[in-house]
Amino acid sequence: VRRWLPGLPNTLNRILVTELVCLVASIGINQGQVLIGRLYLSQEDPPMTLENFLLYSVNLSLVVLLITGVFEAVYQQYLLRLSQKQINELLRQQAENKLRVLRGKINPHFLFNSLNTVSSLLYKDAGKAENFVEELSTVYRYLLRNYDDDLTTLENEIKFIRSYATLLHIRFEGSLQISVQPNPGLLPFRVPPTALQLLLDYIIRTNILSAAKPLSIRIYTDQGCLVVENNRQPKTQTFGPETTELDTLFTRFGLLGNKEIDMEETETRFRVSLPLQDVNNSTNPSTPLNTAYEKV
Repeated sequence: VRRWLPGLPNTLNRILVTELVCLVASIGINQGQVLIGRLYLSQEDPPMTLENFLLYSVNLSLVVLLITGVFEAVYQQYLLRLSQKQINELLRQQAENKLRVLRGKINPHFLFNSLNTVSSLLYKDAGKAENFVEELSTVYRYLLRNYDDDLTTLENEIKFIRSYATLLHIRFEGSLQISVQPNPGLLPFRVPPTALQLLLDYIIRTNILSAAKPLSIRIYTDQGCLVVENNRQPKTQTFGPETTELDTLFTRFGLLGNKEIDMEETETRFRVSLPLQDVNNSTNPSTPLNTAYEKV
């Protein structure tokens, strides 16, 4: 019956059809037994009265209804689980599609600025230009390898951001200072790829950089979070996309189901804490911070 009347909307129809089919089949079998008894066994059963027929039909219907109800309950649970599984799969695909779009939103000016920097260095310092190209290749290898990944280890992200910071140091010379001080015990923990790049791009785009007042950015771990902090030197007017790097970062963490990003902003400081994800639950994320202060 389910083959012809599948799904939740046909539940009542399935029950009615099952009742009818079982009733007709039962009456047919009963009358067949009576007929066989008369023809071959010389049994003379009294004819079934209307009252007996109705009583028989009601009792049979109740039994069939009880059995059908049990099977329908099991079937409904199966359909609900199947429906929830399909919904979860659609949500997962939707989240993956959104993540792919967000991964593609890496600052389009980055490559343009990098090529301009290389072009300028070729005439000034060939050795520095070679170093810049090597670090640039490291950055793009990381971007290509992690394009389809939702998470990467903090160790990989730190290695990437060191190369990226080297490019920024060469580009802005003495106007930018970036330091990194991760807790070695947290390096196996997970973080979305290029999360640090998004934060650095946002900080640089919205702050003034000059040799007289360099922009100082610290990257460190604290209480199970990856923290990026800088001194605020806000520009009076900023130019950029309608969807900022912070919007992209918040959306990515939300789609991954991670803990919320914590952001603090004062007149002099800007601080963002990214929650680290411990896949294996083998390390306590609140391990004390390593006091070593490593320069990039």
